[in-house]
Amino acid sequence: MLREDFPILSGQDFAYLDSAATMQKPQVVIDTVSDFYKTSNANPRRGLYDLSVKATKILEDARKTVANFIGAEPKQIVFTKNATESLNLAAWLLKQRHPDAKISAPLDLHHSALLPFANLFGLDQDGEISLRSGMSNVTGEMPDFDSATVIDSAQEVVHRRIDVSKRPCDFLAFSGHKLGAEFGIGVLYIREPEKYEPVFFGGEMVDAVELNNNKITNYYSEAPAKFEAGTVNVAGALSLKIAIEYLLSHDFNKLSEHTIKLSDYAKELLGKIPEVKIYSAKNGIVSFNIEGVHPHDAAQVLASHGIMLRAGYHCAQPFLDSNGWGPVLRASFCFYNTEEEVEQLAAAVKNIRKEMGLS
Repeated sequence: MLREDFPILSGQDFAYLDSAATMQKPQVVIDTVSDFYKTSNANPRRGLYDLSVKATKILEDARKTVANFIGAEPKQIVFTKNATESLNLAAWLLKQRHPDAKISAPLDLHHSALLPFANLFGLDQDGEISLRSGMSNVTGEMPDFDSATVIDSAQEVVHRRIDVSKRPCDFLAFSGHKLGAEFGIGVLYIREPEKYEPVFFGGEMVDAVELNNNKITNYYSEAPAKFEAGTVNVAGALSLKIAIEYLLSHDFNKLSEHTIKLSDYAKELLGKIPEVKIYSAKNGIVSFNIEGVHPHDAAQVLASHGIMLRAGYHCAQPFLDSNGWGPVLRASFCFYNTEEEVEQLAAAVKNIRKEMGLS
């Protein structure tokens, strides 16, 4: 489905089943980024010459697209380098206003969400700050909740539409590369940016800096600029804009339905193999193990057959250990994957123990 739009998949005999780690890039994103560097590359916000003005417009147009995508206002959208930086920034901003708070959080959070808050605040299931994940990268679960203080939507954002007006939160984070954009661009939604002071300092996050009696006084720029110290990744922001437009040019629900069908099919085929233990298979993510085979060994054998999936703790070790699963194999599907690739995975998994001399 739409496979022809992704050049890395064209004419290849491998099965890329690691889209929860990063989505492949459609040709339109690749072409647009290349064209930006050929025709529009300049530092935004700083120059009065045409290229800089153009780069600034590209940046702010991208911000508007991202804002519209999640039901926000442009001033609420801060560009970062990834969801990890966004979540760390959210943690430090909350620390300004709630220095003694505790965090309520489920264990299936990605380390990128869990660690910043656990280290700054500590965990308490009755904590006043609620930290939630829109979708688990291990189980594929997409829990229902009406609101939260902070939402990690890194996995969720490509699987279902997000509207921050319908599921209120103070902060929401995701990465561009999970949507088919470049690496190095992330988003932090801040519901009330005027309430917070900057965490990073440098160029373009201040309107003026004065020195009086050996004391520096900062006059911060308006949000979101005050949270974007230094040169913003304009090409990355543009790539995110184009990736969003690409996804929205198709039926978003049908894309998700196709992904769900693939994980359901994988569950069906893998479930027929006696030595396979399936832990979860939902929303395009299938976590499983093979009896007597360490997942890292299994992943290496599968890679030798051109099947690319992930093995390990998937940055969710407390959750996996608390369930007694330990490290697991994870196949994660996207709308560009096919049923034939699911069958290729199942056939290879079925023969792994024999290939390793175990049966």
